[in-house]
Amino acid sequence: MDIAHLGPRLAPLAPALDGIHQYNDALRRIRTEPRGPGTPQVLLVDNRRDHASNVARLAELHQPAHGRIVVRPTPGGSSRPIMGLDLLTALGINPELLRKKGGQLNSQSWRLAQAWMHGHGVTELLVDRAHDLPAEIVADLAGLAAAAGARLWLVWSADTSAEKVLTALADTDRSVALLYLPDFHELLEPVTAPYRRQRAPGPGDDTAPLPALPAADFTTFRAACHRLLSRRDFARVDGLYCHTADTVDQWIRHRLPDSGPPALDDIAGPLAAWLRDVHLGPHPAPLALLRLRATQAALFGHGLLLRWNPARLGPDPAGRLPGTLTEQTVTNLTALPRTDHAAVTALSLHLNKGAAYLNCWQIGDLSDDADMLHPRPSHVHRHPVYASEPVYQDELADVGVDEQPCTQPVILPPYTRPILAAHRAYRLAEGATPADDLFWYLTASRTRPDSAILREAVILSCRRLNLDPPWMHRSPCRNGADTGLRPRIHGWLAERGLTLHELDRDLAQQITDRHTRWIRPAAHQ
Repeated sequence: MDIAHLGPRLAPLAPALDGIHQYNDALRRIRTEPRGPGTPQVLLVDNRRDHASNVARLAELHQPAHGRIVVRPTPGGSSRPIMGLDLLTALGINPELLRKKGGQLNSQSWRLAQAWMHGHGVTELLVDRAHDLPAEIVADLAGLAAAAGARLWLVWSADTSAEKVLTALADTDRSVALLYLPDFHELLEPVTAPYRRQRAPGPGDDTAPLPALPAADFTTFRAACHRLLSRRDFARVDGLYCHTADTVDQWIRHRLPDSGPPALDDIAGPLAAWLRDVHLGPHPAPLALLRLRATQAALFGHGLLLRWNPARLGPDPAGRLPGTLTEQTVTNLTALPRTDHAAVTALSLHLNKGAAYLNCWQIGDLSDDADMLHPRPSHVHRHPVYASEPVYQDELADVGVDEQPCTQPVILPPYTRPILAAHRAYRLAEGATPADDLFWYLTASRTRPDSAILREAVILSCRRLNLDPPWMHRSPCRNGADTGLRPRIHGWLAERGLTLHELDRDLAQQITDRHTRWIRPAAHQ
């Protein structure tokens, strides 16, 4: 090809090679169809003068939350494991955690980097000072970016020829475009809009701060609010209260359309999962308390008693109602390089369960968006040994719900998507299929099953994050038992002092007939 089409300053950078797009045509395609067929996805940026302004520009373009990462290769690093560690560092992951006891770097760094790129949804991979990299490493980066669906930007900051790199890229059938530095600044600008991981507010959501709510039980909560709050605050609180009660009523009627009070065995599991994932868990403490009281009143009208014991939750019981897996915790988890450790710890913190039931899912049970785990149609799992102990059975009878997460859909918070998506990508890269286990270990055996390995992974990850969940304490630890010296049952409801009970059928029928007269004001009947 005629290298004059590449521009007068780009001609010394790249000799004439087949497969390199002409400058004007490539620039037009990138502007009009950046992801279209035939558009170059490997872009070599001429920065031979090594402008200082470009350093600041690359710092602005490093926005992992928006799918953009800037990789700064380690000087002298010329192997895939070292480049894998550089990629992990750019993704905000601590590479030192990959060191083994012997001091050797983990050889899985490249595959882990590829998995985390899938998890974070990287669309733009920028490599600073690409002239320091061997041609084969650049070709590997091009293949890595193609597998992740990302464009590869190579910032060439030396007055040397890129012939070897371009030849290696041509061998991988990757189309390449050569750009000036002004073109680079024009085509890729920093994203200024904030990135929202949380769900958008929906009906019944009130983002304004709530007034201090009374500590009355659900039977007198509305009356206490009417007596203690100002007229304006009560109108706002009561509107949220009534909307929440309506939501509970609709959910029960949709779940069990038959008339009459629902049976505890039919409603306990789905209700616990719904409270955890949708109704209570995602909301902050003051709003969660308000929704809890309205939920208790609505369930009582259906013959179910959701009892809350705040005395066992410390000085701020309302602060224990929201979910344990916060966005900051997930951010800390994404700093762990191993996808299995991060994923199983996120599930344990979200479900408030140990590792006994976390090895029941298959890869295909994870939704495409990696935000939901579907229940298995039918499978048999080994119950933990402690489940058969009399103390555990007595506690289970008190709680009323045996939370087995693999029997109900698990809706994960939106900000956990990178972790589960990264682990799925890693398992598929190992050659697994959707019918294979989501968590699988070659070293598992009858004496040390997968659940034992997962348990140690959760304990290790929590220790690194300075977390101490009571459901992960080693037996026979009684710390955090909250009720004397009896170890409590593991589960989301139990960690919040919630128990579910079925009322007498005759009493429940009488309450059902008249509950609208006292749960809601007259305008909502």
